[in-house]
Amino acid sequence: MLTDGSEFCIHHVRRVRKAADEALTAELFASTDDFSTAASVNRFIGNVIKQFALKRIHQRDAATFGYLGQLLLNGIVARQREEVRAAEAAKSASAKEDVTIIWDMPAPPYERNAETQGSR
Repeated sequence: MLTDGSEFCIHHVRRVRKAADEALTAELFASTDDFSTAASVNRFIGNVIKQFALKRIHQRDAATFGYLGQLLLNGIVARQREEVRAAEAAKSASAKEDVTIIWDMPAPPYERNAETQGSR
């Protein structure tokens, strides 16, 4: 049985669509190994924009991918802030170990006039 306007039957249409979906997925993730850096997330978002411009993905899917990319970027920034805070805390902890308190520091010499000593 042929589908409307297609030269393939339902079974073969599904196979063609599956192959096209796999090719699209491969192109979206082509330059992205993981999403642990801002550069890899930006490459992925760039691929999404390219596929959307070529009308290979729907606007809703492109918006969803863009939103997820923004969430990933926010997570990367938050993780970097945590790493900076941890490094600062470790630095301040090591600086606290170097503090020395001197208890027997001599007092500054006071010069008293003979007049003020006599009036007391």
